[in-house]
Amino acid sequence: MTVVLQRRALVDGRVDPKAAVAVHGADISARDNVALAQSGELIGGLFENLYQAGLIDAREYLRVVYRFVGEEADLDALLARAGLLEAPGKERDNE
Repeated sequence: MTVVLQRRALVDGRVDPKAAVAVHGADISARDNVALAQSGELIGGLFENLYQAGLIDAREYLRVVYRFVGEEADLDALLARAGLLEAPGKERDNE
């Protein structure tokens, strides 16, 4: 793409031959997207049970779910916004 930009700049003064060029294609197919959604739904349900039982904390729950749906997330920011730092069952350990 850079070569195309440079050649066009030779005949068109409006084109900057040093302009940055970024090309982004689709990262997954529609079928892959459906498979990711299904796996996210399944793993989300499984790990929700672990979270609700106090076996994992909110951070681990989010980490696994976001990983299975192929997304990246700032877990600390998500937890801070939600006000969740511990799994629901954790407070029972202190009694």
